[in-house]
Amino acid sequence: MASKSKPANKGGATKPRVSAQQRKMKAQQIGMAVFGLILVIAMILSLVVR
Repeated sequence: MASKSKPANKGGATKPRVSAQQRKMKAQQIGMAVFGLILVIAMILSLVVR
């Protein structure tokens, strides 16, 4: 799942810059996941309420 989100320019994960970039990517992934979950829950709720 997270294998395609790795940057291919610098393979050293010990550098602080790469870790900061990874943290930003992780935050973006978490935001997208939360957004998707809210969308799915809203769709299911709209089906159930009807």
